[in-house]
Amino acid sequence: MIDVVNLSKSFGDHLVLDDITETIHEGEKVAIIGPSGSGKSTFLRCLNLLEEPTSGKVYFEGACINDPETDINVHRQKIGIVFQHFNLFNNMTILKNIMLAPYKLGWKNSKAENRRRKNEYKSLLREYKANLKKEKNGEKVSGQTEPPVAPAYILKEEVYKSVERKAYSLLDRIGLRDKASSYPSTLSGGQKQRIAIVRALALDPKVMLFDEPTSALDPEIVGEVLAVIRELADEGMTMVIVTHEMGFAREVATRVMFMDGGKIIEQGPPKEIFGNPQSDRLKTFLSKVL
Repeated sequence: MIDVVNLSKSFGDHLVLDDITETIHEGEKVAIIGPSGSGKSTFLRCLNLLEEPTSGKVYFEGACINDPETDINVHRQKIGIVFQHFNLFNNMTILKNIMLAPYKLGWKNSKAENRRRKNEYKSLLREYKANLKKEKNGEKVSGQTEPPVAPAYILKEEVYKSVERKAYSLLDRIGLRDKASSYPSTLSGGQKQRIAIVRALALDPKVMLFDEPTSALDPEIVGEVLAVIRELADEGMTMVIVTHEMGFAREVATRVMFMDGGKIIEQGPPKEIFGNPQSDRLKTFLSKVL
C-alpha cells in the first residue's frame, strides 16, 4: 500500500532519515519505536508529505505522491493522520471539527456530479431533438427517442445532513455525542485525542498514521485513547503508529520497527523484537524502557 524508496530527509546539514527503503502492506499494523531524535515522526510525516523528502520516492497505492505532477490532496483524503497535540480547531464546535473536511470534499464532489448529470441530460436532449427532426423527414432514427428525464441534482443541504449524520455516528462510537456542541477547550486531553481520531476517520481513510498519540496525555487517560486505536486495529485498518507505549506495540502491532540515527535498525513481529532482539542497540534501548 505504501512504498518508500531510498528515502532521505535533511534539515540543513542535519541528516534525519538516511536512505530508507520500506513497504507498508495493506492490513498491517506497524509500530515504530526508538529513542527521541531517531527520525520516527519525520518518517511518518513523509508518508503523506507533511514533510517533503530531500531525496527518494514515496508511493501510495502505486502513485508517486512526491512527484510534482501528483495532486497530493487527492491522496491525503485516503491517509488519515492523528497528531501528538490533537490539532483541533479551537474556534469550532466538536461537531464542526469532524464535519469540516468531509463536508467541503463532499460538496465539491457533489458539484462535479451535478455538472456530469447536467451535461449528460443536455446530450440526451440534443439527441432527442435531432431524432425528432429525422422522424419528420422520414429518416431512420436510433438512440434517444423519448424525452429525457431531467436529473435530480444533489443539494447542498443533502450533503450537509449526510455528513452530519456520519459525524454523530462517529461521536456515538467513542461515547462523546453529548460533546457535539462543545468546544475543544472544554474537553480533557483524552477526549480531544479521541475526537482527533474520529475526525480523521470521517474521510474513510485507507490507512491511519498516528504520531505519538498518547505522549501528551496524562497516564490515567492513555487507556481510553489506546482502546479506540485497538478497536480500529481489530477492524483491519492499516496503521503506522509512532509510539513509546511498548506494551501497546507488543499487543496490537503485527510488525515493530526500531529506528535509530535515521535508519531502521531492526524489525519483525513483536514477539521477536521484544523477546529476542538481535542488535546491541535495540537490546540497550529495550533495557531502558521495559
